[in-house]
Amino acid sequence: MSEAGAEQVGPLPLKSQGTVRSPLDYGSLQAHSVRMRVTAVEWDRLNLRHFGEHGRCRRDEVNEVLQARCYPTRAVVLDREAGAEPRLLFYGRTCAGRYLAVVAAPRSGGVMRPITCWPLSEKSAKTYEAWRKTVKR
Repeated sequence: MSEAGAEQVGPLPLKSQGTVRSPLDYGSLQAHSVRMRVTAVEWDRLNLRHFGEHGRCRRDEVNEVLQARCYPTRAVVLDREAGAEPRLLFYGRTCAGRYLAVVAAPRSGGVMRPITCWPLSEKSAKTYEAWRKTVKR
């Protein structure tokens, strides 16, 4: 892989009431795509407990999506209040083929700290696949 993490999307963002929206945006979140390389994933007691309590995604699945190990991952920067910790929303697919959305906070050096995750809806998975076919690896 030449570049892990997010790929620049190009023509996919849509205009909606003056706000740039992506077809993969979750609900009413406002975001824009970014290109980046995730070098490592930061796990600690708190996020391990959170992921364990909810049981929606396993640690290895989150790592695969964030680091784009088997499939390209699309990342969007989430709009946040001024002064709030930045967050990115990653859309991807695990090596086993499971479609996930992962919210993570960036750290220095390309490190991401996972916050939460959920399985993609069927519609979002189809949109992700349409985007993935446009990405050169």
